[in-house]
Amino acid sequence: MAKVSIIVPIYKVEKYLRRCVDSLLAQTLTDIEIILVNDASPDRSLDIMRDYEHKHPNKIMVINSKENLKQGGARNLGIKAASANYIGFVDGDDWVHKNMFEDLYKEALEKNAEMVSCNACRVNDQEEITPYLHRDLSSLVGKLDRQKRELLLLNGAAPGVVTKIYRKSLIIDQDIWFPEHLFYEDNLWMQLVYLYADNYHHLDKNYYFYYTNMNSTITTTESMHHFDRLVIEKMKLEQYKKRGLYDLYSDAIEFSFIQLYYVNSLHLAFTRYSSPPFDKVYEMRKFMKEHFPHYRQSKYFHLTSQVGQVLTALNDISPYKAYEWYKTVTS
Repeated sequence: MAKVSIIVPIYKVEKYLRRCVDSLLAQTLTDIEIILVNDASPDRSLDIMRDYEHKHPNKIMVINSKENLKQGGARNLGIKAASANYIGFVDGDDWVHKNMFEDLYKEALEKNAEMVSCNACRVNDQEEITPYLHRDLSSLVGKLDRQKRELLLLNGAAPGVVTKIYRKSLIIDQDIWFPEHLFYEDNLWMQLVYLYADNYHHLDKNYYFYYTNMNSTITTTESMHHFDRLVIEKMKLEQYKKRGLYDLYSDAIEFSFIQLYYVNSLHLAFTRYSSPPFDKVYEMRKFMKEHFPHYRQSKYFHLTSQVGQVLTALNDISPYKAYEWYKTVTS
């Protein structure tokens, strides 16, 4: 049986897919299972995947979804098919260092950890490599207590779901699945993992390489998919309450919601559209006033950036004036 199952959701990455899969085949950890999930991609990605599966039948499995489920749904298919005790995720336009999964797996076994992460770098078309969200995580590693979990909710750990491996039994036993048919799905999944994992460790090594794809869904402009994040944040609140987690971590959950639902989404509304979608801005403001009327008195509100504090002033002036204000503050 494989030691790590690596799940790759694939949609319109024909140009980059071979680079990704070749980096997985080059792993020093040989006992791996590579699960390539075609998310109804309209390009030639499936042909490439089938070619790799034919050449490496003992290592590569292809799942062909006829329905576009978005990344979350594709990852769920991979999790259900995974046979290893640990799972990891890689995006189809990224790649990884050859030692990544061996070193993460060894650390997980040595420390009996349910989650182990590494550092990531960004790489552009000019092949310039820059560190991505590197910070000192030494205060978070080890046995996760309430304080460490709050810090993870507030600040996260290594960026994204793709810089880590996870014990599969944690995901299955706690029924942690990605939202489907939505973008920003990892904002929900990752925070639930933080709250259920008992033991987390980190390797201070640059092993994951994010390709800065200017045509990706996250960087596109004039697209309303960015507001899937509003749906995701509401789903998170529902999950926290359903699972009995909300009261345990209410301060950190409220601040995280302020940041992701309100501040960050307002930033997107004001920067990713030639004409801001003020209907969404009004929707956000209305929800915040109804559910978190005193959010600026939050225990952690002082952690909000200066720009974020300016954005939260939307409660006091019209969104149109706030937009003009925001342009002057960030120019």
